[in-house]
Amino acid sequence: MEALYADCRLASIQGDTEAGAALAEEARASAESLGSPDADALASYACGVLALFSGNPKQAVTDISHAFEVFRPEDNLLRHVWALNHLGLAYHQIGDTSRAIACYEESLSITEPLGEIVYRGRSCWNLGLALWSDGNQARAKSQLKKGLTLARLVDDPFGSAWCMEVLAWIAADAKRYGHAAALMGAVQTLLDEIDTPAIRVLGMTANHEECARVSKLQLGARKFDTEFKKGAKLKISEATALALDENPPVTVPSNQIGPSLTKRESEVADLVAQGLTNKAIAAKLVISIRTAQGHVEHILTKLGFSSRAQIAGWVVEQARNVT
Repeated sequence: MEALYADCRLASIQGDTEAGAALAEEARASAESLGSPDADALASYACGVLALFSGNPKQAVTDISHAFEVFRPEDNLLRHVWALNHLGLAYHQIGDTSRAIACYEESLSITEPLGEIVYRGRSCWNLGLALWSDGNQARAKSQLKKGLTLARLVDDPFGSAWCMEVLAWIAADAKRYGHAAALMGAVQTLLDEIDTPAIRVLGMTANHEECARVSKLQLGARKFDTEFKKGAKLKISEATALALDENPPVTVPSNQIGPSLTKRESEVADLVAQGLTNKAIAAKLVISIRTAQGHVEHILTKLGFSSRAQIAGWVVEQARNVT
């Protein structure tokens, strides 16, 4: 039953509604034969995700809500978080942004205390989108930047694309049309690389097209195309830095030795990459907060960075080079 549910969920997210429908029907039949509340909840969840990604959000709310009532008393926090995020997306699609926001905030209340990254990032992306729709652009931008930073930590191009897409809309709203065009170009490159329709399925197409229309109108077609192409040529690390309004990431040519951190600085950099504050780093390493702050400042100076997020990206890049 778990395998059927997982297959149906993945097929639906990937836009293969025909396969998803067949798997959902099989899941329903299996749940009936098993007579288990858990199996019934998994089947309902599978059907709900199928409904969400095939354009029937009202049915998605019904099915996923039923599943969540069964999941809630359980200790399986991953199911809780999945259900809350998909339920939030369904509520958003029917225009109930307050309930959508509540779902994402509940998801964050589970993931944040655990220091989890992947699903916390997804909750931030979804919360940012809902807040933007609700007119709260400042908080939306903050959540999307958090989500993008977390996506960078785990090398998640889909999450990066989702965040950059909505940040492009926010840039256009703020009349930063060149910035919006560049981000849209970066998003297009990411979507081409990961080949997923999900970011367009969830009602984002109209907003995307409106952002492009307004930006092109204000910049002129030639300038818009120039900025779009600039964004499309960026590496994901460069596009992320652009979206976060950071200085361009410092890269070390492959034929040169990179900046050298002490053993302690390397430990601190790893903890920064995990999202720990100076206070948490101090507790972890049994040092004073002032000492932890000093290490972070030395790392920033050595690497030529201006933010902790850039340290996190550098740590990820170093780990990738080692492997």
